[in-house]
Amino acid sequence: MKISEIKSYSERLNIILLSIIVGTLPLTSLPKITNFFIILLALNWLFQRNLHIKNGLVLFFSLFYLLHFVGVFYSDNSRQAFFELEKKMTFIIFPVLLSSLPGLTAKAFKNILTVFVVACLLSSLICLSYAIYRFLLNFSIEYFFYYPLVEVIGIHPIYLAMYICFSCFVIFYFYRPKGTDKAIRHLVFYLVLIYLIIFLFLLSARAEILAFYIISFAFLIIYFKKKQKLLRAFISFGVLSLIFLVLVFLNPINRERFKEAINYKSEYTIEKQWGGRAERLLMWDCGFDIVKENLFVGVGTGDAIDELEECYRAKNYAALLFYPDISYNAHNQYLETTIDLGVLGLFLLFSSLLYLIFRAIRTKDYLFLSFLVLFSIASLTESMLEVNKGIIFFTFFSSLFFCKTP
Repeated sequence: MKISEIKSYSERLNIILLSIIVGTLPLTSLPKITNFFIILLALNWLFQRNLHIKNGLVLFFSLFYLLHFVGVFYSDNSRQAFFELEKKMTFIIFPVLLSSLPGLTAKAFKNILTVFVVACLLSSLICLSYAIYRFLLNFSIEYFFYYPLVEVIGIHPIYLAMYICFSCFVIFYFYRPKGTDKAIRHLVFYLVLIYLIIFLFLLSARAEILAFYIISFAFLIIYFKKKQKLLRAFISFGVLSLIFLVLVFLNPINRERFKEAINYKSEYTIEKQWGGRAERLLMWDCGFDIVKENLFVGVGTGDAIDELEECYRAKNYAALLFYPDISYNAHNQYLETTIDLGVLGLFLLFSSLLYLIFRAIRTKDYLFLSFLVLFSIASLTESMLEVNKGIIFFTFFSSLFFCKTP
């Protein structure tokens, strides 16, 4: 076999492995499966000897990871600190590998995103099928919403909602039918998009639903502005708002969760009813207290949860201590990073996000921009970079968008 043929097979293997990595994200809760294919990708990269690393993303992500490494030295919980380093290795792996992998063409890029969308569709169908099965056994509609809906695949509904939301944007960006397309293509496009939007609302993830609403409005403005039909944009926005309200209020779980989010009629205080908003206020209260005492360097990599747990006990926050086997993080990535690494860590996180956002705006890559806005909004209510599903999602797609070739 010729060397050129070996290189060709190796480049195809890169795309296959990248596709498998994104394909496993929505379909399994086991990080070891995804990690196994990441290791194979790294080994194939070493075999190719591609060391032409030449982008700023490597610098920003490497500095962010290096700060976590430094944080290990003043961390009390060294075991958790090293675990955090292991989880966040993709901040190094993906930008380095994807910036130097050959064959990452626009076609390959689209194919990888398509695999992710198909995986999200399969994941949603598995969840919905199992919910129908359980409903037929017990005649309870609770299986169609939030945690019970995703129990069969073991993924947190918030992370699956983020994946589904991003899949909707990918479909709209790449597979939006043109006027000359056949009616069947239009029908499939709208059916798939409507199905995913409904499933997103069944997941009842408030931040992701709100992000979808905001980004969809921006999409409509940009799309119709190009066609010089701003009136249609605002009409579409009105229709979107109506659909948003209908799907929120028709779903009993959504209705309660959004009422809790705004503390409707002051009925959802922590003294009256435990809920996501009320509990997060307690977490953030402790988080800000810890930041005040450790403003510049933080408490160290891996010590955030220990410090938060100590604060919960000191302030007797019963709602956060009720389940002894569950430890609650800050539920805000920006606050979580500041607790761990101080203001320097927060500065690097913001710098990385802004660098990527400016890159997306400069290149007019609106799909990339929608991904970054989605992740930024989701990080307001969840510590997205503390869980494998969030870390890989962010580092993989940030690197993929940044490193694709025309």
